[in-house]
Amino acid sequence: MGGYRYSFLDEQGSVGATLLLHSENDESARDLASELLSRSQFSLVEVRRGPSIIFQIRQEEASGHREMILERH
Repeated sequence: MGGYRYSFLDEQGSVGATLLLHSENDESARDLASELLSRSQFSLVEVRRGPSIIFQIRQEEASGHREMILERH
């Protein structure tokens, strides 16, 4: 289980909300991010583990398919 930081951004790229949550793995974190984003008014969610961006998901991807914008760095 790992800690992930979920930052929700608006259309201008400003962070509107940040959550620190635990998930079993990156796939579980991605699923949770997609679900949370699809229920929000934000445009994008960026998920980090430590200092590294794990992935980002746009609102249109959260409500349809879950194609990742960024892979692990």
